[in-house]
Amino acid sequence: MGLQSDVPDIWNYSAFVEGQLLGSTEFRIDENRLRLWSGIFDWPAMSERLSVSLLVSAMMEAYLHVAQPRPPGNIHAGQKLWLHGRAPHLGEALTVTTRVAGKEERKGRKWLAFESNITSGGDWLLKGEILTIWAE
Repeated sequence: MGLQSDVPDIWNYSAFVEGQLLGSTEFRIDENRLRLWSGIFDWPAMSERLSVSLLVSAMMEAYLHVAQPRPPGNIHAGQKLWLHGRAPHLGEALTVTTRVAGKEERKGRKWLAFESNITSGGDWLLKGEILTIWAE
């Protein structure tokens, strides 16, 4: 997995700007990644038919890499997913770009929306939004 990130040394709410690119993460759907995934979902790791849930797993892993270090106490408040046609293939390289889609304070809480897009070889596979209540 390769990682490029434009994040500051410490993540606090004031460091985020709407539209800000947090980083780009690359994954390869290899046998090791399938074994890890099948351990979570009790799915045969070497199945001929891969699941789109691998894309959701890649989105979450990319978010965790680019939004580090995070303050303790953040709350994952929701997520939305838009799937675009197909599951990944064994051996396929995925690129996940993550950016700040929204930022607002409501009722004393600091809300952030992070948008991730997963592409492979020109194909758009998934768009996802992670909604987080930021601790600091």
